[in-house]
Formats: sequence, structure tokens, C-alpha cells
Amino acid sequence: MGNKYRLRPIRRLATFSDRCPDRLSPEDLKTCFAALVESHSWSTVKTDRNGLQFFWKHVLGKHWDFVEIIKPPTVK
Repeated sequence: MGNKYRLRPIRRLATFSDRCPDRLSPEDLKTCFAALVESHSWSTVKTDRNGLQFFWKHVLGKHWDFVEIIKPPTVK
């Protein structure tokens, strides 16, 4: 997979919030992901969430303490 695909979630968050992703609060992330759920598929939301988690934990070396930023849709 190319780097542009690995960085897409980070770019999308930075574009939406107009800030560097490492400066976003859990509330900012909830807002970003709520908008993402409205405009993209659930698989895109999961991919972006996992990309952000990797960035947060492995690139920034920060504790991932807001795992519940988005919940899966309920299946009926």
C-alpha cells in the first residue's frame, strides 16, 4: 500500500479541523468522526480511526485514551 493511503486519515482530519491532528482533543475527534460517518462508508470510518490510532500511538508515542471516539452502527 502506498504512503498516500496510509496518510489519508491524517490528512482528512487535518483538513476537516484546519489544525495539526496531534493538537486535536477527544471532542474535536468526535466531531470530525461524526461528520465522517455522515459522508462516508463505515469501512472508511474504521480505516480512518485505525490510521489515527496508529499515528497517535506509534508516530507520536502518545497514549491512546479515547478509543470510544466512534461506535459501530447497530445492525437490525
